[in-house]
Amino acid sequence: VFGLLRQHRLEKARSLLLENQHPITAIAQAVGYTNLSAFSSAFRKQYGVSPRVMQGTNEKFRFNKQKFRFNKVV
Repeated sequence: VFGLLRQHRLEKARSLLLENQHPITAIAQAVGYTNLSAFSSAFRKQYGVSPRVMQGTNEKFRFNKQKFRFNKVV
């Protein structure tokens, strides 16, 4: 049960990180983590990257979509 809850919380965090509209600390708190280190560790364990990398990956993708008019960049 706790594993499913943690997975759901991290999926929500991933979604919020990809929106890139909130600081990581606010996202961690929004999904129930009071300790940023615990959130980062759990997120890295689940997705293999840190929350900062996940958030930065989307920022680069959004920039490329705007620059190339939504064409896929290879």
